Amino acid sequence: RLDPRATIAVSGRRPLPADATARRQGGYPDGEVIGAGRLRSPWVLAAVVVAGGYVAVAALWIVLAPASLGAAVVLIADAARRVLDGGPLYLDPTGARFYPGGPDLYYGPSTLVVPALLLAGVPDSVLRGLTFPVGWAIVALAVRRLIGDARLDPAAAAAVWVGTLLSYAVFGAVTLGASSLVVLVAGAFSVRALARDDHRTVGLLVGTAAALRIYPAALLLSLIVARRWRSCSVNVVGTGA
Repeated sequence: RLDPRATIAVSGRRPLPADATARRQGGYPDGEVIGAGRLRSPWVLAAVVVAGGYVAVAALWIVLAPASLGAAVVLIADAARRVLDGGPLYLDPTGARFYPGGPDLYYGPSTLVVPALLLAGVPDSVLRGLTFPVGWAIVALAVRRLIGDARLDPAAAAAVWVGTLLSYAVFGAVTLGASSLVVLVAGAFSVRALARDDHRTVGLLVGTAAALRIYPAALLLSLIVARRWRSCSVNVVGTGA
């Protein structure tokens, strides 16, 4: 018979209990509960403390409403309103005023304006107030997807959450409402689709991300190396569309 401890060393997981009573109790005959020690990990406690403090900081940040809060969302919404009024999308097509720029100068891809048409009728104050919580909902969705696919234990997952909460780049993107948040969630879900050989979904997600921000197009190289030709073809079509 295979020694259960050898199974734990190889797989990192304890084999399921054969005893029905232990299974109903959620543990083993000796009373041990799976993952109980890991839930008391310093990383888990740190994640709880950091998350609690972050909620207070986020609430204060929304109340203070600095000029940067929702700036990217408002900029895109203004561009959408201008297009609806029959004006040009780009007020500085040559890029001569890119530095120092201005609150009405939009330089992003035209693909972002299409969904922004839905925001044209929303007041700027509402957009600014929703940017931070909605942005964090997107980040949480992406991180949760990546943690689930990696099958991390509670301690490792808590460490990822601590790093995410303390990341200045994430804080800045969530504050601005940057389109990179959509790229993040598209990339997170494309990982699972790639593992399932769902070529169509991979191509659509990566292609959509590349249409919003050009750098995800570099992922096409990894698909070529992996010879995922179907994903490559859908990626190219999605980016071009």
